Amino acid sequence: MGLACALLAKCPWCIRSCIRDGLKEGVTKEEITEAINVAMVMSAGACWAHAGISMETADKFGAKDKK
Repeated sequence: MGLACALLAKCPWCIRSCIRDGLKEGVTKEEITEAINVAMVMSAGACWAHAGISMETADKFGAKDKK
C-alpha cells in the first residue's frame, strides 16, 4: 500500500524506496503491479506516468517474477 501512496503522491524517491524496501521483504513484481493498479484506479493517468519508475527500480534491485 505504501507504493500505491507513493505513486499517488508522484514522489519518485518514495516510489524507489518503497520498491527497494519491499524487495528486501520478498515482494514480487506481481505485487508491485497490484499496487500500481490500485493507485491507477484511484488516480488513473497520473499514476501511469510513474509506473515505469516502479518497474525500472524493481528490475534494478533484482525483483523476481512470481513462479
